[in-house]
Amino acid sequence: MILIRLILFAALAVVPKVAVVASPEDAAAAKQTIVDYYAAWAAHDVARYRSLCTDDYVILDNGDMSDLDQDIAYLRAHPEAWRGRTDHFDFRKVMVRGGEAYVVYFLNSEIRKGKAIEHRRYLESAVLRRSAHGWQVFLLHSTRLAATPEKAASNTADAEFRAAMAWAFPLNPPPDPDARKPGMHKALHVPGSTRTYTLADYDDMHGAPDWFPQDHPPMPRIVAHGRGDAWACAYCHLPTGQGRPENAPLAGLPAAYIVEQVNAFRSGARTTGRPETTKFMPAEARNVSNADLKRAAAYFSSLHYRP
Repeated sequence: MILIRLILFAALAVVPKVAVVASPEDAAAAKQTIVDYYAAWAAHDVARYRSLCTDDYVILDNGDMSDLDQDIAYLRAHPEAWRGRTDHFDFRKVMVRGGEAYVVYFLNSEIRKGKAIEHRRYLESAVLRRSAHGWQVFLLHSTRLAATPEKAASNTADAEFRAAMAWAFPLNPPPDPDARKPGMHKALHVPGSTRTYTLADYDDMHGAPDWFPQDHPPMPRIVAHGRGDAWACAYCHLPTGQGRPENAPLAGLPAAYIVEQVNAFRSGARTTGRPETTKFMPAEARNVSNADLKRAAAYFSSLHYRP
């Protein structure tokens, strides 16, 4: 708590007294920018990483300072570094003054090195600037925290918590980096269907492979293909509304309830269960129009859930 107060004091010392607590929308968007920043770093997505930083971005990392070009050069020189990394965020404070946001948070990272997992904990503060495309990171100050006896004693509890999260919010295991890459355009078939899809189709979030179209009514465009920046609803929730293992089933839910929950994602009042997937629904909720949201809700509400 003392460290947090010192960071906030340093920020407030140069910020006029008009700084205010962020609105729920601004707070959610600022937090999501931090989450997306680290996701782009772990995925080595240089284009996405660059888009989330200002041109004069600077990071202060345990006494070292680097800029955007140096960060990107590191990513390109170390293509496999950090790919097994999972980040968990504990946001403590978000303030906004005009076009700038100040975010303070703890970052807990799990870094896979072969079969071993290294745990790291950081205290970080970030200054974000508002742009035409949303918040961008201008300054990030990261301090790695030493493991405390209390933290060491909680390893068992942490393992139990991670096991519970894995059970409640299942994810596919990380791919074997030495495995042969599958053919993205190889024709795929399933028994009982005359349709053909490829892995590339499954990578396109503006489409939804529909093996058995006879099992459901015609899908509205927003459900089948998305619209603009909004993805196809059926990509995650499936044309039948049954949902994938990591996605909620929507079939048979009241349309008003579906609209209410998407609006909760839009405002930041609700988020998803795991950091690895937490960015998708808030982004979808912000991008989908109210008219398309009502069309999608009516479609899924008309379906019957099959246990």
